[in-house]
Amino acid sequence: MSSNGILLAIAIPLEVPGRNIYLSHNFEMNYGLPTNVTQFRLWYTLFKDTRYNIPEAIRRKRRMVDQSRFSRSFFYRLLAERMDMYGYNGTACIHKSICEAPEMRLHEHNGVLGDIMHVAFTPSASEVESLPSSYREAEINGMRSDCTKYQQHCPLGLFDLISQVI
Repeated sequence: MSSNGILLAIAIPLEVPGRNIYLSHNFEMNYGLPTNVTQFRLWYTLFKDTRYNIPEAIRRKRRMVDQSRFSRSFFYRLLAERMDMYGYNGTACIHKSICEAPEMRLHEHNGVLGDIMHVAFTPSASEVESLPSSYREAEINGMRSDCTKYQQHCPLGLFDLISQVI
């Protein structure tokens, strides 16, 4: 069996004189590739079981997707827990990152990583999900360039940890 994988590592240098030490968080995604032709028959099976009822097949496909474990709320919860472990206010820093994302324009010049960061911190960039309204509010504030209220609870945000070439 073969698979494709994506590994995203975020490394933060630690200031230790005479040493080259990084604090790293790895996010890994693996996708199994089909091993035989029967695995290509997902839609056929969905249609066959619904007597070729297209709306019902689409509803079943959406239920399968909705039941997947990885979602935006899962990602935000996981990221907030990690940040809390290191003494940051995780939820507040996610709000700040969402607010700052439109100003950063990450997706324009940073390739795949910029696209991933743009989608991750722009709630309206993907499928609608039942997120708390505070995330959408942070995005709207970011479009207005009004992120000052997030500074109080998260003085050092995620984008502050990334170096910029000016």
